[in-house]
Amino acid sequence: MICNKRTIALCTSRIFDSQTHPFIKRLNKELQEKEVRLLIYAINYDLYWNESDEKDETYVYDLVPYESIDLLILMDEKIKSHRISKKIVDAAGTHSVPVVVIDGEYEGTTFVGFDYEKGFEQIVRHVIEDHGAKKVHMVAGIKGNVFSDRRIRIFQQVAEENGIPFSDDMVSYGEFWATPARRCAHELIDSGNIPEAVICANDIMAINVSVVLQENGLSVPEDVIVTGFDGFDEAKFSQPPLSTINCKTEQLAETVAQTALRIMNKESVDKKVLVIPEPDYNCSCGCTPEIETGRSRVLLDRFNDHFYRYQDDMKLFHDMSERMQMGNSPTELAEELKRMRLRYLSVIVNQSCFAQGMNYFAEEQTKALPEDMFILYNDYDTECGILPFKRKEILPDLAERFESGMPLIFNALVFMHRPMGYICYSFPDYEITDYSKTASVASTISIGIGGYINIRYQQYLAEKVATMYRNDLLTGLLNRVAFSNLFRQIRNNEQNAGKPLLIIMADLDRLKMINDNFGHDAGDLAIKTAAKALRQSCPEEALCLRYGGDELLAVIIGDYDAEPIIEKIEEYLKVYNRKSGLSFQVILSCGAYRTELTDDLDFEAAVRCADEKMYERKRLHKKV
Repeated sequence: MICNKRTIALCTSRIFDSQTHPFIKRLNKELQEKEVRLLIYAINYDLYWNESDEKDETYVYDLVPYESIDLLILMDEKIKSHRISKKIVDAAGTHSVPVVVIDGEYEGTTFVGFDYEKGFEQIVRHVIEDHGAKKVHMVAGIKGNVFSDRRIRIFQQVAEENGIPFSDDMVSYGEFWATPARRCAHELIDSGNIPEAVICANDIMAINVSVVLQENGLSVPEDVIVTGFDGFDEAKFSQPPLSTINCKTEQLAETVAQTALRIMNKESVDKKVLVIPEPDYNCSCGCTPEIETGRSRVLLDRFNDHFYRYQDDMKLFHDMSERMQMGNSPTELAEELKRMRLRYLSVIVNQSCFAQGMNYFAEEQTKALPEDMFILYNDYDTECGILPFKRKEILPDLAERFESGMPLIFNALVFMHRPMGYICYSFPDYEITDYSKTASVASTISIGIGGYINIRYQQYLAEKVATMYRNDLLTGLLNRVAFSNLFRQIRNNEQNAGKPLLIIMADLDRLKMINDNFGHDAGDLAIKTAAKALRQSCPEEALCLRYGGDELLAVIIGDYDAEPIIEKIEEYLKVYNRKSGLSFQVILSCGAYRTELTDDLDFEAAVRCADEKMYERKRLHKKV
């Protein structure tokens, strides 16, 4: 339980999909009635069974709070990766969390799904037995895919039962998608062996086959019957409207919810629960459909909304991503999210993302997020601020959001194959426009944060390189090349013409003795300490450099007196020597020379004058 509510986690893909979205809506409404809460962990792109090319955003499934949830629902066919699904099932098993799998069978889980075999058998028998088609062809899915192969076996069985000999050339493979299905249709036409009916393994292929046939002068259904399977909304608007089998997601959601509730109530449940799809015979097979004007109007409005709603959003998201990348601090990232008025979401980011001087995307790390996170943005807060957050708490204001009864939806933040954090959406309703934006929002924020991290690290590297070329590695003072460049700029600035110029030369006393008796590390320490004394005693605008091995130089523009500066240096070193506990003392001999910054200034001669003054002070130190 979470916040004293029984809680179910749903692992799925593409919450904006025309089948997934209504499934979520009906599932949550069923659960709400029983005071059960729903957490949704979703990737935005199907994996298409390619186990070697899984998207990094799948780490969102690692965020599932297995130790707290009461049950897990896994949409295996939506995720399309047996390895990822198995990983989720195993994690749930480790925490003794019961699992309901939709359209997938894993040991120790409960299967819920459509009886695709019976559904597909209905439409094959309808074409062959009711419409009397004898010369039939099937456009199957992916060769070797379990769903496709099962439908081929049913096609073969029904054909042979009706005296139609089956052969392999009666099957083409449209790979469940548009372009391969069109290729299959063209190959049929080119062969000259036009069938009386083409039975397709899903609606997308059927729609495209129908289009190709008609483009080539064949009428559907007069010349060729075409049928689909799945019951996609698009089937209603194909020309002619497509005969199909409705796998109604709302019906599936009700069955899943009822099964999940029975499991949580410790009631007995069959290990395999099947939902029988319903036929929807339409014009493409020659049937007269029932008129559904209202339903068609709703679907048409949905399509119009789907295709035209985001023309402006794309530009807004692009601009937001650019501004985030050019930000100067994490707070500016948060302010940009606030400026965009992003609603109903929280952004949780790994604290390490903003660690200065670390190449986050090159560091060795696991894909699991740490316990310590930051709240980068929270729509529930009126102020922008980067606040510490413990990942185990799932979400700020969790109890308040749970009270609404609406599902909480989690997406991964990923950039350059590295997880950076996650987004949680807590929409007040099931508006499809909100659900459809989640992929764009997650991508925009991921690119914005990832680009910001990269740019800041590049700036850090540039500053480090500049420091290496500008500063002496031991003391941190300017090196002679950097000093020459900066002093040239000062001399070329007309505003500095005629200004007083103070040069202080400092030399470390008894360095050879320190090196000989205490080692060169001790000598280096003495030089570093002397350099720090010089830098901290001079005005901030002074140019301080390591002039030679143990010679230090300060060049100061302006009306300054050398003696107070030298006294500060000596006082700094007295305090240091008293507290250091070293067996030697760090002593600097300093000499100063005042002149003016003019065009005819001989700088080297001025340095020699300061050097002579320094040696006068050094001789005094030797007498002491």
